[in-house]
Amino acid sequence: MNVAEPLKLFDADGKLIQLGNELGRGGEATVYATKTSSQAVKIYPKPSEEKTRKLELMISSPPLDPTAKTSHVSIAWPTEIVKNESGEVVGFTMPLVNTSKAIPLHQLYNPKVRRQRAPGITWQYLVRIARNLSAVVAALHDRGYVIGDLNESNVLVTDRALVTLVDCDSVQAQNGSTIYRCTVGKGEYTPPELQGKAFEKINRSKGHDAFGLGVLLFLLLMEGVHPFSGVYTLEGEPPGLLENIRTKKSPYLKSKELNPMPISPPFETLPTSLQQLFKRAFGAIPRWRPTAKTWLRDLERLEQNLVACSENSFHVYSDHLNSCPWCKRGETLGIEAFPAMSGFYQQSLHLSKAEPRLRGSLLDFVKLLPVVTLLLLLLGGGAGYGLFRIVSLEPFISNLYIRLVIVTGTVALPSIFLIALFYYRVKASPRWYGGSRLIERILQASLGGLALALLVTTGLELAFGIGSIFKGDWSLLPGLWILGFGLLWRLRRTRRS
Repeated sequence: MNVAEPLKLFDADGKLIQLGNELGRGGEATVYATKTSSQAVKIYPKPSEEKTRKLELMISSPPLDPTAKTSHVSIAWPTEIVKNESGEVVGFTMPLVNTSKAIPLHQLYNPKVRRQRAPGITWQYLVRIARNLSAVVAALHDRGYVIGDLNESNVLVTDRALVTLVDCDSVQAQNGSTIYRCTVGKGEYTPPELQGKAFEKINRSKGHDAFGLGVLLFLLLMEGVHPFSGVYTLEGEPPGLLENIRTKKSPYLKSKELNPMPISPPFETLPTSLQQLFKRAFGAIPRWRPTAKTWLRDLERLEQNLVACSENSFHVYSDHLNSCPWCKRGETLGIEAFPAMSGFYQQSLHLSKAEPRLRGSLLDFVKLLPVVTLLLLLLGGGAGYGLFRIVSLEPFISNLYIRLVIVTGTVALPSIFLIALFYYRVKASPRWYGGSRLIERILQASLGGLALALLVTTGLELAFGIGSIFKGDWSLLPGLWILGFGLLWRLRRTRRS
C-alpha cells in the first residue's frame, strides 16, 4: 500500500523523490521505499541542525564497503540529503536492503528459531557470518567511525552468510574536534565502563565497539548464550545480566560466582586463540580488546581449519578437537544443534564440505626444516664439543669439517625424521599437530634469539675487542640469547593476537 505524501521531497540535485511503501517506523524516523530507484528514504519529523551536519559529514566520507565489488550492500550508509519544499533537510537516502532474503542476526544464533527460519545451515555458516561481521566493523573503524549501538537487531544476514549493517545514522562521527555522538545503545552490548552512563554525554571509542562485537561473535559461535550469563553459585538473589557486565562477572573470566549455562557448548569448542580473544574482549581495559581486524584474521583461520563429522556431515567443528562436540552435546543434553536436513540456506551458501585433511604441507616442511636443522646443529655442536672435551678427544675434532660431519649425521638427520613425522600424518591427532606448531614457534624464536646474540657479540668485538665467540669468549652469549628469545617470542605472540 502506497503512502500519502504530505510534503514533496527532493534529493540533493533537486529531483522529486517518489515515495513507495513504508518499510519501517520508529520513534525518531520512518523509512520508505522509492518507486524509481533501488534506494530507500529515511525521514525525520524534526531533524536538528546537529543531525543535519552529521549526515552531511557521513555522506561526504563514506566507509569502504567490504563487498563493494559485488551486488551486496554490507553497510546501509546515507548516500544523499533529502529536503522538503522549503529546502530544509528532513532525511536522507540509502541503499534499499532486500529483506525478503535477509533475517535479523538473532534468528540465526538462537538454535530453536534457527531450525525454523534457516534449516540446513551448519556451524561453518555461523563462522562465516562472524567473519563478515568483523569485516564490516573494521571498515567503519578504518574510516574513523564508532558504531556505538552495535546489537543483534541492526545486523541482517542473507542466505549467503553476507551481513548488512542498518541504522547507520546513529554511529558516532567526528570532524576535527567536533564529535557527533551516538546517543543510543543496548545494555547487553555495552562494556562495563559505560554501564549506567548517559550516552549523549560520552565519546565512544573503538574499544567500546570491541566489547559489543565480542558479545555478538560469542552469541554466534556459542549457540546464543550471552558471555555474562550463567548459573549463580552463591546464596541469595542472583544478579541480572547488566549487573554481571558492570561487575565483570562471567563464567569465561573465571568468576567463581557463575558457572556456564547447561545449554552452553564447552568453551573448549573454540580454539585456544579464540578463547583468549574473547577473554580480552570482555576485559575492563578498552585498548586491550581485540580489534575487528584481529577477529577477522582469526576467524578466517578458524574457517580454514574446520572439519566435518564422520557421522553427520552437518556437524562442522574446529580441527583442534579430537571428536565432534555437536554429537556429544546431542548425547548428553538431547539437543541437536545442526540437524541433518535440507534447506534453502544450505543450498544457497555453497560452502564446501570440510573434510579431515593432510596436516601441514610441503611448504610447511621446507620452511621448518632449516630452522630446526640449524638450531639442532648449534645445540649438537655445543654438546659434542663439551663431550669430547670431557673424554679428552679434542685433537680428533679440531678439524671443523669432521665436527660438521659428526653433528650433521647425529643431529640433522633425526631432525628431518621428526619434522616429517609431525607434518606428514593423515587424520592425525589435532593435539599433536598443535604441539608441532608450538615447537615451531619456540624454535623460530630460539634461532632469532641466537642471531641477535651473535650480532651483538660481533658488534662488541668490532667496537671494543671483547665478546667474540670466535675467540672463545662465550660469557655474553647465554644472556643475550635469553633476551632475544624473550623479545621475539613476545613479538610473535602479539602479532598472532
